[in-house]
Amino acid sequence: MIKLFGSAYVRARDGVLGMRQVCLTAENQRGRPAQLAADELKLIGDAVGRFEQICVEIELESTVHMIRRTIYPVLDGRRPPSTSEVVIQLLHGLDDMAMGELHQRVFAYIPKARVNAFEHEAMFGPEANRAFPSIVADIKEAGNCFASGLYTASVFYAMRIAERGLRLLAKRLRVRLPRKVPLEYGNWNEILTAASKKAAGAMNLARGPRRTKELQFYQASVAEITALKDLYRDDVSHCRKPYDEKQARSALEHTEALMRRLAEKLHE
Repeated sequence: MIKLFGSAYVRARDGVLGMRQVCLTAENQRGRPAQLAADELKLIGDAVGRFEQICVEIELESTVHMIRRTIYPVLDGRRPPSTSEVVIQLLHGLDDMAMGELHQRVFAYIPKARVNAFEHEAMFGPEANRAFPSIVADIKEAGNCFASGLYTASVFYAMRIAERGLRLLAKRLRVRLPRKVPLEYGNWNEILTAASKKAAGAMNLARGPRRTKELQFYQASVAEITALKDLYRDDVSHCRKPYDEKQARSALEHTEALMRRLAEKLHE
């Protein structure tokens, strides 16, 4: 996904159009048309180069072609004359070309309230990323969907993340499913039922701080996953309903809390 701030394009375009003043200053000093000096041509070339980088990012192919095949040869002396009049005409033509191509492009706007979720791989914190590298891509996708207003898709990705947490928790608890079904192929109900029984096994530990911590961790984790299943996973997986911004934000926040908790004891 291309991430581009509108201000970057505006600055680059203003920089190119501002080079007209370099040409006009040369004309005031040396008459019209003025042959531009090497340092003036370099200054203009640098501004065009910055604009070229932005045009490459947003795929303004014709504009980039014009820069490379027409403007650069004039600025570096391969296609004279490099006069103020010629360069001003080229800069105007460049702007017209870019604006024409922009009318054929569509850009999505990310509202300020959701921009922090966009392209944010560490949205659940660095600890979760270090403990569970396999969820990083889904975290990024969940954030991108949320930022873009695709709330149901965001919930779907959040549940993918939660499912990874469920299976890792079950692996830590040494859960065995009926009929020797591998954990990777067990459904949420089967795994949660078996995990709940295993988590209750911490009651067999001797009373003390260790038993308390074990019970709190495992039982709270199972409870959180069960809540996610009932609130989000079942409905989003079976196309039962769409989700709005508030619901998607809640799903992400609860999934983040789960993965942060699991990262305290588990890792891939």
